[in-house]
Amino acid sequence: MKPVEYVISKVTVYSDRAQVSRFAEVELEKGEHLVVFDELPENTNPESLQVKGTGNAVLREVKWQKVRVGALLDKFEQTLYAQKETQEDSLKDLDDSIAHATKEKTFVESIAGKLTSVGDKSFDTQLDPQNWVKMVEFYRTRLDALDNEIRTTERKKRDLKNALQRTNLEISDLSRNRSKTKNQAHVLVDVKENGRITIELSYLVTGCSWKPVYDIRVSTEDSQIELNYNALVQQSTSESWNNTQLFLSTAQPKIGGEEPKLSPWRLKFETYYEVEEERSSPKVEAAPMMRSAKKMAAAPSVGAAMDEFEPQDMLVPQAEVTTGATSVVFGINGRNTINNDNQQHKVTILLQKFAAEFRYSTVPKLAPYAYLKAKTRNETDFPLLAGVSNIFLDNNFVASAKLELVAPSEEFKLSLGVDESIKVEQKLINRFKKEEGLLSKTTKLIYEYNLLVTNNKKRDVLVTVIDQLPIPSHEDIHVELMTPKYKEDTDKLKIDSLKKIEWTETVPKAEKLTIPFKFSVSYPSAKDISGIEDLF
Repeated sequence: MKPVEYVISKVTVYSDRAQVSRFAEVELEKGEHLVVFDELPENTNPESLQVKGTGNAVLREVKWQKVRVGALLDKFEQTLYAQKETQEDSLKDLDDSIAHATKEKTFVESIAGKLTSVGDKSFDTQLDPQNWVKMVEFYRTRLDALDNEIRTTERKKRDLKNALQRTNLEISDLSRNRSKTKNQAHVLVDVKENGRITIELSYLVTGCSWKPVYDIRVSTEDSQIELNYNALVQQSTSESWNNTQLFLSTAQPKIGGEEPKLSPWRLKFETYYEVEEERSSPKVEAAPMMRSAKKMAAAPSVGAAMDEFEPQDMLVPQAEVTTGATSVVFGINGRNTINNDNQQHKVTILLQKFAAEFRYSTVPKLAPYAYLKAKTRNETDFPLLAGVSNIFLDNNFVASAKLELVAPSEEFKLSLGVDESIKVEQKLINRFKKEEGLLSKTTKLIYEYNLLVTNNKKRDVLVTVIDQLPIPSHEDIHVELMTPKYKEDTDKLKIDSLKKIEWTETVPKAEKLTIPFKFSVSYPSAKDISGIEDLF
């Protein structure tokens, strides 16, 4: 049977493969019929073929068939040979036309020569001027016409030669293709009464993938984050997905549907052999290897909700999300075309605004910058998969960063880069050394700093200033925090087990925050310590 005409109606893309659905409508008479879907991609999984349909018929079976291309080319080859013969005959006709025109041109030139030559055999040249003018005009007009005819015929001959060359190449290709094969799906249907039926064939194919990418636009004026959640889809499956419903799944069928199985882990005594000359080495028994999981997860079906997916008119297309037991499927709005070019095609999953809480953090001893951070919550049903994000702060690009996986309703933080309008400085106020004790001398080092934060913005900002105390590695080394006074963690002052200190303060607009920081280090004078000069 002649292969059926079809459209690719639906594609579900996974991280390393896709489930493609072909849709066909056929008019059939009562009885059994073989419906053939042609040119399935070479990297199709034959075991993944599935078929369903509508109409007064019974689907009997679906089979994967590999068909020799050469068996289908005989009629086309006959057409090509007939075309080649016609082109060769036409070339001969053009050669004849050029030869005839060339001979006529030679004849006209010979007559002109005789009229203008001097000798016994020349024509009578005693012609009146009018006849001479007529003769010259005839000569010129006729030669121009013959030259034009020859040039036109040469161009036709050149074009015809190119066409003949293409025909010969097609014939050569046919000869090479006789040993090639192509993939087909044969669907056997039992039609109960004359009429139209629909058939949907689906299969898994590799050579395609998708990954998330984000554009994150942060507005400090209205404390909002606009998240543009996109997907980059690419494929080289040998067939283009034109004007199709596109779905993106978070399922990972390559991992498998079952956990790996442990093999028994056995311990035994080693066997020792006496060393003898010219004795062959004993064979060493290999340790048992872990068996890999043998079962692969079947591709999750799209489900009834996705079958009923209808595009909605909206300013910015947004996907529909379907949550399963172990994965999520994004139904991309509208119809999409993903060409077979292995190029990245961007589609929109979600465009959403979130209210955000902003704060700055700074480490003055390491960098004189304040880094803006935002905290918000994913208030959608969409999981935000791990991916690269391009971050824009007040319409200015600031950084590219990786966004980690964020589940629905989960809080997440964004690092938004340096804000030049917040000035930071670590200023040394005093540093001195003194000796204490009468018999057992103790050296005491005292360091005093001011940590300065200047807010040049038009609003108040929340800033966390980070510094640290040195950590003694011996009981004879003592470190004391003199300023600020600390008893326990508060919202404004925290110290962790590694002696990292965090001050969190609100800095009013156009004002400067000064944080005094003073500590001492004491140790036996007879000993030298290291680390102070490296850290401070």
